[in-house]
Amino acid sequence: MNKLIINSQKRSFYEILNLNIVQDLVFEEGGVYRLEGLNGSGKSTFVSKILIPEIKQNNKFLLFYLSQDFHLQFYSIQAYAAYKEEKNPINSYEDAVFYFLEQFLREDELENRTIFFILDEIEIFSDFKKIINKIQGLKKIICFVNHSNKIDYQEILGENINSINFTIKANETVIKC
Repeated sequence: MNKLIINSQKRSFYEILNLNIVQDLVFEEGGVYRLEGLNGSGKSTFVSKILIPEIKQNNKFLLFYLSQDFHLQFYSIQAYAAYKEEKNPINSYEDAVFYFLEQFLREDELENRTIFFILDEIEIFSDFKKIINKIQGLKKIICFVNHSNKIDYQEILGENINSINFTIKANETVIKC
């Protein structure tokens, strides 16, 4: 079973954001992880500057990333599908995600690797439970960034969710399980 460990560390970004990972963060195959904290606490920065580079350095994983600024990915996916002359147009975020996912799951590299799904701002999708259902049965790790407390992820996912908390203290954000 694959796992990714982010070692405890202190890192500074943009001259104003200090992230202090006070304990090793362990992401295990089959696990579901929620990054939670106030807006501006560094969740998306942690994903882009620490987590994604670690995933890319580890050949046990393939990365499937829906970014916080998905509208930019949306236009790229829409343009790619048009270029490939796909029969079904990409008209919505959900269309784009499913098209992207179908293309991704065709990869030959899936065989012995764990897919690391990062879903930043998944609540922008009207029915993201369909996205989660589409990836059932795969060797995977799911990590999503919680921007809304209005959604009961536990009920939707039906799995235990491990929380990684981002707490702003003085001049730094403390990150811990």
